[in-house]
Amino acid sequence: MNRTATFPFTRSPDSFWLICPAGEAGMTVRPYVSQWGETGELLCHAGGVLMGRLLSRHADPADVLTIALLPRLDRMRPYDWPSADDFLHALLRILRQVPTAMLSCERDTDQAGIDHLASYGEVEQALQLLMRYCRDDGDVCPNFIYPRPALA
Repeated sequence: MNRTATFPFTRSPDSFWLICPAGEAGMTVRPYVSQWGETGELLCHAGGVLMGRLLSRHADPADVLTIALLPRLDRMRPYDWPSADDFLHALLRILRQVPTAMLSCERDTDQAGIDHLASYGEVEQALQLLMRYCRDDGDVCPNFIYPRPALA
């Protein structure tokens, strides 16, 4: 795996999160350990790749996690930053393997409409645009949710 010592992104959307069952996604949750010891910040990894910070853990049999994804993390902290490509591949792997996963991205929260993506191909294209935006290689930051949540 290609690891970098610095933050792989120069900018991020206002909101970028994933909801998924920990077991199905192969997700592990463990505290961040700083130079002063273990902190209360819980980090989520998939296949050894840092995915983000745990926002909430739902008390249900599926152990569903809500995760603020990597570009939203504090770029000044010396996390075990994966490359942008490693992060993207791990995220796409989760979306392929976990049919109940939900992903959302908004450049400016509540400022633009949100596209409801219906296929893996659409989310893959949106994530490619998003990664270019986050690396400052593009000006387009897509606003989307995948998959569209079912109405009760």
